[in-house]
Amino acid sequence: MVGAFLDETISSMLNKWAVPIVLVDGYSDTKSYDMVISDNFSAAYQAVEYLNKRGHRHIELVGGKTDGYQR
Repeated sequence: MVGAFLDETISSMLNKWAVPIVLVDGYSDTKSYDMVISDNFSAAYQAVEYLNKRGHRHIELVGGKTDGYQR
């Protein structure tokens, strides 16, 4: 499963399909799942450093809230 999911959503998926779940850039506060987590801080730092070395000075971030999931 890729992205941020609520624990209720993960539980619902497990009830529908009895398959192993691996979370990619997702987190669970209540259960342990296998997870693959990106180092977003280092990635963003490297991207800005790359742009800065090439003379870019007006760099912005467009993103969303981590709790921005809507049903």
